[in-house]
Amino acid sequence: MKDYQADNLKLLKNDIFEVCKRVGRDVNEIKLIAVSKTFPVEDILTVFNAGQIDFGENKPQEMKEKQCFVSTRRSKTLRNFPEN
Repeated sequence: MKDYQADNLKLLKNDIFEVCKRVGRDVNEIKLIAVSKTFPVEDILTVFNAGQIDFGENKPQEMKEKQCFVSTRRSKTLRNFPEN
């Protein structure tokens, strides 16, 4: 497991929590979507296992490949974001 990815996710979620607290927003109103573009399935599974459940991918072929791995582990979302 790449510990730095899990650590970075934890730090990011903590930053989101702190900002929400400071501006008076409910942290549950915020959805963090991890962009999986260019990352291998192993990296996606690392952050998934660290608690990230929403992912975005803009390449349909890569989305299909990654979705097979992530959806079998009960991810909430793997979205296709079209390129501009």
